Amino acid sequence: MKKIFAIALGITIAVQAFAQNANTIKFLGIPVDGKKTEVIQQLKKKGFTYDAGEDFLSGVFNGKESNVRVSENHGRVDRIFIADANTCSASQIKVKFNNLLWQFRDNNKYMEVEENTEIPANEDIGYEMLVHDKEYVASFYVNPIYGWTDDEKDMLVENIARQVKARADSGQYGDLTSDEMELLLRQGVILKVLDMIQGQVWFKIAKFKSEYYICLYYDNLDNRPNGEDL
Repeated sequence: MKKIFAIALGITIAVQAFAQNANTIKFLGIPVDGKKTEVIQQLKKKGFTYDAGEDFLSGVFNGKESNVRVSENHGRVDRIFIADANTCSASQIKVKFNNLLWQFRDNNKYMEVEENTEIPANEDIGYEMLVHDKEYVASFYVNPIYGWTDDEKDMLVENIARQVKARADSGQYGDLTSDEMELLLRQGVILKVLDMIQGQVWFKIAKFKSEYYICLYYDNLDNRPNGEDL
């Protein structure tokens, strides 16, 4: 058992790379949850202006004039959608996309499950979108153990270590080397963290006539439609 825990403690650094908490995903500090009318009121307090006829808000987000829509599923907010209020050229949108990509990468509240790709400076996005139907999309997830203490992270690792040892002792894995046991622990930690994910933020390039803009989505995955109405 001591050997298992020694391996578990050795992968604590890997766990810390996922440092985030299990709170509901937030947009400007506002939970993407609850009643739509309540979220709209909170956005208005943040300085956004609500157009009841068109059902969207306008204001400044991340330094840019933006339009915001609040989506509701079965009476609970499941998505906040943000779009640039102003369009720009192909060369400008590539810079904006890549900058936004790095802003999320540098923000410890989010994690990249699959590596997103920057847009090369020489890529003709207009041609790629028109001829090859290429989509320029990047996705990040709210890391569910952000803000956890070292003790809490250690406890997560130790709990998984107990589970792995119990299965190993029962013969489910056969004979394992210490390296193989460490790999199982790493995989167990990663799978547990992924299973705890509640929120996703993703963005893409959209086109209007010959100009471009960024669309950004803050999704509460627990509230999103999951086929329950099928």
